[in-house]
Amino acid sequence: MHDSEAGAAGDGATWPDMVVLTSRDRKKTDLAALALSAAGIGHRVFRRHDGWHIVVAAANAASAEAEVAACLKENESLPPPEAETFTPTFRAMHLAVSGALCLVYAISGPWQGHSLLFAAASAQARAICDGQFFRAVTALCLHADGIHLMSNASIALLLLYFYFHTLGNGLGLFSLLASAATANLLNAFLHGDSHDSVGFSTALFAAIGILSSFQFQRHRVYGRLSWWIPLMAAGALLAMLGSEGKQTDFGAHIAGLLMGLAMGYALSWRRLLRLRKSLIAQSLFFSFTVALVAVCWWLALRR
Repeated sequence: MHDSEAGAAGDGATWPDMVVLTSRDRKKTDLAALALSAAGIGHRVFRRHDGWHIVVAAANAASAEAEVAACLKENESLPPPEAETFTPTFRAMHLAVSGALCLVYAISGPWQGHSLLFAAASAQARAICDGQFFRAVTALCLHADGIHLMSNASIALLLLYFYFHTLGNGLGLFSLLASAATANLLNAFLHGDSHDSVGFSTALFAAIGILSSFQFQRHRVYGRLSWWIPLMAAGALLAMLGSEGKQTDFGAHIAGLLMGLAMGYALSWRRLLRLRKSLIAQSLFFSFTVALVAVCWWLALRR
C-alpha cells in the first residue's frame, strides 16, 4: 500500500505506527516504499514540513527497518551513471602508447654496454640521486630487448584500453606517468648507486594499481573489504607478471603498484572525477604530459 495522499494532511491524526524512514528525497522514499511493497509489509507514505515519512505497524517495524536499510545500501553501491557512460573522445590511446614504445625501440635497439642512448636515459640510481630526475621518465620508454618490448607492448594493448576508457586520455596519461615516474624515483633512492633499470612495466603495474583502487573505491560493493580487495587483486597480478628477466626490476614493479594504488584512491575524489568529462581538462592534461616527456628526453639527449 503506497498512500502518498494519506499523510499529506498531517492533520493531527494519531497513528499507532512507527516511522521507519524520514527523507526529503522523494526518489529515495519511493524506492524504500517499493522495497516494503515487494516484501509484503504494509506501510503508509506521507509528507510533512520536515520531509517524506514512511510508517508501518509497530509489530512490523524491525523487519521494515531492515528491509529499508538493505534496499538503500544496495542502491548506494550501484555504479553512478557517469561511471557507466563515460567514453574518451579518442578511443585508440592504447594503440598510440604501444606504437610509441615500438618506435622508440626501433631507434634505440637493445640494451648494450656501449649504447649512448641507454647511458643517457636509463634509470641509473646514482644519476637520479645526483639530480637527473628526468631519467625516471625516459627509462619508461626504453626496453632491454625485443622480448621485453613485446611483453610490455602486448600487455599494454589490453590493459591500457580499459585504463584509458576509465579515466580518459589526458587524465589517464598524466596519472600513469606521474605514478610510474614517482615509482622509479623511489626505487632509485632505495636501491643506491649501483642500480639501473629500464622498461614500461613499471607503468603497467601503476595502471593495475590505479584501476584496482579506483574501481573498488568508486563502487564500494564489498563494504569494509573494499580497501583490501585492490591489494589482493593487484598482488595476484604482481605475482604472475612481476619478473620479466634481464634488466628489469621487481622493486620498481612493487613501487609502481603502490604508487598506482595511491593514485587510484586520489582519483576517486569527486572533484577530480569530474575532470574526466571535461574536454578542456583532458586536453590540458594530455598536452602537459606529452610536453613533460619531450622535455625529459631533451634533457637526456643534450648531455
